[in-house]
Parts: sequence; C-alpha cells; structure tokens
Amino acid sequence: MFDITQLPPEQQLDFWLGDWDVSWGDNQHGTNRVVRILNGRVIQENFSGSPTIDFWGMSLSVYSSKLGQWQQTWADSEGSYWHFLGGVEGNQMILTTNDIVEGQPIMLRMVFYNIEQNELDW
Repeated sequence: MFDITQLPPEQQLDFWLGDWDVSWGDNQHGTNRVVRILNGRVIQENFSGSPTIDFWGMSLSVYSSKLGQWQQTWADSEGSYWHFLGGVEGNQMILTTNDIVEGQPIMLRMVFYNIEQNELDW
C-alpha cells in the first residue's frame, strides 16, 4: 500500500494528481483531472460526470503550514460551495466541513482511502 504518512505534509495529496476515470453506483462514470498550478502550490481538480450525468465540479486544494492542514474549496454545476479542512489520519486523507440540511446541522466528510499509486477509493 502507498503510505502517504511518509510524505511531507504539502505532498500528501500528490497521490491524487493525474487524469482519472471514475465510477460510482450502478454503471455511472466520469472523469477527474487533478493538476498542480500556481508554482505547484495549489492542486486544481476538474470533475465531469459526463456522459452519465449532467454534473461538473471544480476544487482548489492548498496545504496551509500556518494551520497545519489542507484546505479545499469546492464548487459545482448545481451551485454547491463547500470549504473543507483536514489532513492525513492513519493512511487516509480526511477533509470535513459543516453544512445545514433541512434546517439541521451536519458534518460532511470526504475520505480518500485504499490509496495506491494508480488507484484509490473516495
């Protein structure tokens, strides 16, 4: 297994870089392009659910040495916007944010796990 805990904190999302074919549920698939931009300090994600769903999203992720954690901002074609915070726990990358659903506060978690050189679960 690829061990992200052995990497410097600012490189702990590098496993995610590249062009990905993604799949979920029953026969749904799309693509995800993840690259470093802005002198390599920012990770940009561009997700497309095409052709199975009409959905696109984009995120920017930055490691903050001041906070000692990753920050990610996500926006998508449905008008969603979230600001996640987090980092490595064990050999997982866990980012969280708070939201309100039907008037109730909830926590959203994004977890990258089973991380290998060319595959992962999310």
